[in-house]
Amino acid sequence: IYHLKRLFNLSIDNKKKEIEIILQYDLDKYNLSTSYSVLTNLYCELGEADKALENLNKSASCLYSSTQEFYYHVRAAQYYLFIEDYSQSWKSLQKAKELYLSKKEVQKNVEEYYEILQKYYTKTKQFKKWRTLTDLESNIGYNGIAYEIKRPAQKELLGLMDLAGPRHQDADTSWWRTGGSTTS
Repeated sequence: IYHLKRLFNLSIDNKKKEIEIILQYDLDKYNLSTSYSVLTNLYCELGEADKALENLNKSASCLYSSTQEFYYHVRAAQYYLFIEDYSQSWKSLQKAKELYLSKKEVQKNVEEYYEILQKYYTKTKQFKKWRTLTDLESNIGYNGIAYEIKRPAQKELLGLMDLAGPRHQDADTSWWRTGGSTTS
């Protein structure tokens, strides 16, 4: 809730306490990487590069799944954008993209990837790609398993043909323009 309200310091305190409890009581460390990734994000939002990098490195040290690796690369891209190392940011985005194209369990988590990709295009002044991505985001639907991309041109642009599937919005709606009549 703190994150949504942009109360980043309170969000950081909560996340740090969560990590402290996990480490202190030797609880299951499976989600520790994700917790460190969240801290990386929060410190980037606050403009604290050193703390962001520290948590990014901690995240990398405890990766247990493809999804965690995906989030690590998304947060690395965000960090590199923050310090204006655009080539490293792009490399991290490409690694994240490889994971969501090859690992089914990652495909439901692409929203944050698109958010950072959009920031990348904005910071690098690639406004045409940013606009295409903005159009793309408005045409992404969640089906409970994976995001599906609806427009063929956008599918081709991002190489997401594997993720695409037919959607009800792709159905023939020409009858609507004729006042509901299906005959001419």
